[in-house]
Parts: sequence; C-alpha cells; structure tokens
Amino acid sequence: MTRIRRMNAVDVERILVRYGFELVSQKGSHRKWRNLDRAIKRTIKSRLG
Repeated sequence: MTRIRRMNAVDVERILVRYGFELVSQKGSHRKWRNLDRAIKRTIKSRLG
C-alpha cells in the first residue's frame, strides 16, 4: 500500500494555481480558492510559522 505524501499549505496552493484556481478571500488563516471552469471551491488552512 502506498503512503500519501504530506504537504504544507504552500505546496497545496501551488498545485491549485496550476489547475486554474484563484484566491477568492482570506479570513484569518483560512484561504478560499475557486475554479470557475469546474465550479469547485476549496478552503485551505494556511497557518505559516
């Protein structure tokens, strides 16, 4: 069985941008991303430090 690689928020956000997501809003440490082409929304907890 393969292990899932653990990623931090910066890595996840780079992948989202590559797949056409754009940052919609941020409240505290949560960033909301949206892809208009596929009508997908994702919230990423991006606490750095």
